[in-house]
Amino acid sequence: MDAKHTPGHWKVITEAAAREVDVFEIAEISHFRVIPDRPDTWSTQGDAYADACLIAAAPELLVWLRWALDRLNESAKESGQHDMARAVIAKATGGQP
Repeated sequence: MDAKHTPGHWKVITEAAAREVDVFEIAEISHFRVIPDRPDTWSTQGDAYADACLIAAAPELLVWLRWALDRLNESAKESGQHDMARAVIAKATGGQP
């Protein structure tokens, strides 16, 4: 199967905020919704199975990213890759390191 997930960036909004706008939801988790972070979310729909696989892999991806961040060399830190990795970790953890 050559499934393609909904292209990023994604963002989390509350259930109440989702009721205020007409958006394509990638996932519904308790009182939160994951949606594409772009103006026209309906045109960015991907494959629900691929989206689910990506979400399911997220915990392992976070572990790997933390491991890789610990091992980035000085040139990567100087190029800004270190800061990008830290920003992704903060997004994935709700701002927690």
